[in-house]
Amino acid sequence: MKVRITCVLCPRRGVYRLVRLAVRFGADARLVDVLHEIAKDCPYERKPWQRPPRKYEARCGARFQDIAGSPRAAADVPAGERAAD
Repeated sequence: MKVRITCVLCPRRGVYRLVRLAVRFGADARLVDVLHEIAKDCPYERKPWQRPPRKYEARCGARFQDIAGSPRAAADVPAGERAAD
């Protein structure tokens, strides 16, 4: 299975194999930590020691394309097991 990561602010895109992410970050890694590590070179990403962005300042727009509020069901879920819309 593959995981797609896109940015809503810039043209950055990436496709990662889930198995490789599990090997790299551990099977119990939180998705937010994986996303932060992958997008750490984003010009909008804030470092832990920096102040948080203000209300109208740009923030890193990296997102898991197929998860995080996506209206479409994930591709690996069989049609019979998808929640009714």
